[in-house]
Amino acid sequence: RDSTVQTCAFCTCPLTADGHKVCWNSTQCQIQCTKECQTNCLYESLTDKKCCHTSCAGGCINNSIFQCNACEKLRIYSTGECVQTCPYNYYLVKDTFCVTYAECLSSEFSHGQYILNSNCVDDCPHGYKVSHDHAQCIPCESTKSNNYCNGTCAEKHIRLITDFQQLKYCHRIQTLNIYEISVASGGDGTSAQQLQSVNEALDNLKSIEYIENEFTLHNNYIPLDKTSKYFCLESSSMSKMLIVSNDTMNSYANGYLASCESNSLSLTVDKITSTSATVYASLSFGDSKALSTAFSDLRRPFFSVYYKPTRNYQNETHFDASSLCSKNPENKKWFKKVEKINYDPSSEKTSISLTHLQLLNLDGDQLYAAYGSVTSNIHMIGMFSPIIYFKTSKRQPDSIVNLRGYSTSKTTIELQWNPPLKTHGQIEYYLIYYGHIYDKLPIKNSKMCATLDVWHMFNFTIKI
Repeated sequence: RDSTVQTCAFCTCPLTADGHKVCWNSTQCQIQCTKECQTNCLYESLTDKKCCHTSCAGGCINNSIFQCNACEKLRIYSTGECVQTCPYNYYLVKDTFCVTYAECLSSEFSHGQYILNSNCVDDCPHGYKVSHDHAQCIPCESTKSNNYCNGTCAEKHIRLITDFQQLKYCHRIQTLNIYEISVASGGDGTSAQQLQSVNEALDNLKSIEYIENEFTLHNNYIPLDKTSKYFCLESSSMSKMLIVSNDTMNSYANGYLASCESNSLSLTVDKITSTSATVYASLSFGDSKALSTAFSDLRRPFFSVYYKPTRNYQNETHFDASSLCSKNPENKKWFKKVEKINYDPSSEKTSISLTHLQLLNLDGDQLYAAYGSVTSNIHMIGMFSPIIYFKTSKRQPDSIVNLRGYSTSKTTIELQWNPPLKTHGQIEYYLIYYGHIYDKLPIKNSKMCATLDVWHMFNFTIKI
């Protein structure tokens, strides 16, 4: 359409192989590459079957790798050259550009700030901290004084072999719980690759020098279920693993495993956000004599909170009979967090507030079940609370999954995607942003939003 005269001009471009005329406007024709070049042809010789370099995408000018319309993979930021991998002494930025050390640290460069191995990144990830010269991300040696690497190494739950990578740079951990990372014998045996992954996982334990509060290890021999990403403990091996000695058994309780004489423990939850909640514990007895007696028997006590996501109120029990190997995905084991208790054994109050601890890294808009226990590692008295339920606040959902587009006509693209793995609430609408692909944007790049500042943006709201 010619906007100056309000009429539609005729397309004067030559016919394509399928008999269509393709015009950008009344004076510009769309470029049609030869079959050999597909969409990567040299502009000056469209009929000579001369193709651009394989690092180019969408054509080029002067048959130059420095003048590609777009890059198939990466582009040197300073020169514009398209490359397959970043050359020596260059650093990768968001799978898009290759930059020098000075460019990464420059205040004028908006897509990176620190050097992390062979990458230029905006922020240092978990397990790393900024170096003294503010140039690199270096492994963070966790200590109590730096809050276990700013919380990164404070509490770890290991359920899968891949979870051991979380421990790679943790020298000191507040609480470490290793669940049924099973290994099972059977069938065709384990492959060398599977055994290697187990060895690599255990290598991550070498950096740990000290565990502050508690270390729980449920299994030490493990058969592998080849059909699953999970490692499952064979029931036939359970009896071999259960060993009870005089050190772990008394007439009242079996260590941390169970309590046969329990007192009432009250549990409340407050300060609930979309990612955290604070749990408070208190004791209430019939009289001060009972309270004093209980405390005299409770030496070196620990307060433990067990919590797990759930779908329904009043649907959980204290017994953790579920397993990662269960066919029911709702059967999730309890997470555990432990805190030491400071108490006054001479107190004559009939109700004492013991302690509190914070649960972190919770999902948004999620119902949780929780209960608490107070145990002593050298004596018999145990205290358990009833199971309580609380729900976290909503927050921004995770990113959508598997975004893809298909051209349904010359003017239409159909977008498809899968919803986020964790929505953290009810999704009411999706925002769709689109724009032209300008120069310096590799077409095969899952992180094109790294250069959104050069896009002319539009947005549409799709209601659910």
